Amino acid sequence: MIGIAIHGEESRVQTTETGGFSFRRALWCLIVLSSLCVTGCRNDGTIVWSAEVHSPDRRWLASAATKQWGGPGGAYVSTSVYLRPIGSNQRAFELLGLADPTAYPIGITSVKLTWITPTHLDIDYSDRSTVDLQVVKFQDIEITAQARSRDSASPPSHRIP
Repeated sequence: MIGIAIHGEESRVQTTETGGFSFRRALWCLIVLSSLCVTGCRNDGTIVWSAEVHSPDRRWLASAATKQWGGPGGAYVSTSVYLRPIGSNQRAFELLGLADPTAYPIGITSVKLTWITPTHLDIDYSDRSTVDLQVVKFQDIEITAQARSRDSASPPSHRIP
């Protein structure tokens, strides 16, 4: 409880703690909790699986990665497939975005990247995943994507610990 006593032209503030919880302690807890929340939002995730494959004519690089985020109320797993031209400063362009229910067992979120021709990329992904983004054509590259059943899941091409 905070009380203000005025004596003449001077004023002073008296503080009285009740219940063992002070305003300073509450303010300190608020600052610490706010800092933790802001710090937790800056997590870029951890790559738990990745793969790369060049087109037959070596003009394009298709890559995929599964990222996992953790934290209270913020756990999430996603897999993305990218395409970029080789020998160019262009950034990779996202072709497929998947929301995954879990990253375990390792490899369950993996996608299979196959170049059918130099202008046709085929992507197989787990039927447990939800498609958030799908591109069907990028420049002269045709992109096909289909879910594979749980029974035909292939092992991961490359795992990053």
